[in-house]
Amino acid sequence: MTRTGAITGTGIAVGVAEDSDRGFSDRLRSLPAPRMALLAGRALGDTAVLAWGTAVTAAIGFALGFRLHGAVAEALLAFGLCLVCGCAFLWIFICIGLVSRNAQAAQGCSMLAYPVIFVSRAYVRVNTRPGWMQPVAQHQPVTVMCNAVRSLALGDPALAGLSHTTSFWALLSPVWAAGITLIFALLAAALYRRAA
Repeated sequence: MTRTGAITGTGIAVGVAEDSDRGFSDRLRSLPAPRMALLAGRALGDTAVLAWGTAVTAAIGFALGFRLHGAVAEALLAFGLCLVCGCAFLWIFICIGLVSRNAQAAQGCSMLAYPVIFVSRAYVRVNTRPGWMQPVAQHQPVTVMCNAVRSLALGDPALAGLSHTTSFWALLSPVWAAGITLIFALLAAALYRRAA
């Protein structure tokens, strides 16, 4: 989820910056539509691309030998959480694209999201990190979302080395996603209005 979201997000930031640079955003602003609807449409379309990328990534994982240990309903919930959380992070990349002057700047600025991924529990357990980094790695949205997906896919949080229940992680993930979406969707709307 995290790598697919970051790769997709970089393309989104570049696309938003190109739309602005080439005047496409100006043409959209001339339409009798709410500004937020234009941004939400962009996010919805990019979520569809993210869904396709997540499905392909999951299929490759199964082809290489990954097997679910949880129920099918838990697997579908894990996939849904990937989409919900991925959509939340897309708003960050939309904001990056709106503040960037061109595609190259957007691509460079979108790299700022990668340290958040690498400091999370996505690749390395939190307790193996330096002491000062452990609280940062433990209490950030990517870690929470990875814990939820792992817990659902494995069917038991203990198999993933997690101390809380699957329900805890599955409920905390959408809370993080809602907070990220609220903050960055409002910021994107303000940036879009300011660029007019």
